[in-house]
Amino acid sequence: MAPRLQLKPARHPRRRCEENNVFQICYKQSTGCKTHRTHGHGYLSKTPSRSELLKAQIQEQARATEVANQKNNALQQKVDKLEEQLANEKAERERILEEKLLQIQEEENNKRQALREDIMKEMLSKFTE
Repeated sequence: MAPRLQLKPARHPRRRCEENNVFQICYKQSTGCKTHRTHGHGYLSKTPSRSELLKAQIQEQARATEVANQKNNALQQKVDKLEEQLANEKAERERILEEKLLQIQEEENNKRQALREDIMKEMLSKFTE
């Protein structure tokens, strides 16, 4: 007769499927059974029907889809934020470039005005001679 395993209550309750997996492994080890058929906790247990398996699969797919959608939404928000930041930086660079261009044009106008004044002074000085 195989020694009985006494399981201590876990601090954190395991999910039902994890408990079932542990039970199946222990059952196979203790009986030496090699079948893949699930063994229950007595005569009331039964294997899941096709509809139950299909329902579980659909629920898992729905959960996975929801997780993927959440990740996609988070990534899309990051992309939108980065695009906005890039647009702001581009606008700032264009503003700085425009300011520099206006400053250069103003300096050129000042130089032209100073050159005109110098030429006018020279012409006046030559006419007054």
